[in-house]
Amino acid sequence: NLIDMLASDHSPCESEMRHRSAGDLKRAWGGLSGLQYQLPASWHAATEFLGDEKSIDSLMVDMTRWWSLAPSQLVPTFAKRKGSLKEGYQADLVWWHPDVEAEPNSYCKEHHRWKGDTVYADRKMRGRVLGTWLRGHQIYDGLSDTHIVADGEDSPKGSVGQLLTTTEE
Repeated sequence: NLIDMLASDHSPCESEMRHRSAGDLKRAWGGLSGLQYQLPASWHAATEFLGDEKSIDSLMVDMTRWWSLAPSQLVPTFAKRKGSLKEGYQADLVWWHPDVEAEPNSYCKEHHRWKGDTVYADRKMRGRVLGTWLRGHQIYDGLSDTHIVADGEDSPKGSVGQLLTTTEE
């Protein structure tokens, strides 16, 4: 119970806007370049540092809580529609392969506007996202490294998507 949640401030920018050479954090643009690497990076760290103490199944439960359930509880209106697989909740899902070990840039060609502008780009990590669904619509195919526009909209943000439902048999 050392970690309550994991979250990211995704606000990518070009390297020059980070003012790395000057070392001036006050002038640097906030946010992370490389949101797509956060799940593999946190899984890699968790399995590397906690793997001997916890089973993989237990770590998977922790990661689900850290990345999904706990962040959804921060905003009361989100808690009623995100973070769980329940009827009436939005179907935001990730298809995940926990055992792939590779440098993200070896399989991630189209994934980031400023390819390589992140500490994770050429670092070998464990785990890979194979697909992402937002409100029930696939928006990323990790097998082909393709972003998918949902419902003919220009952006997945415009997609209403579907709530999870049950069917009577």
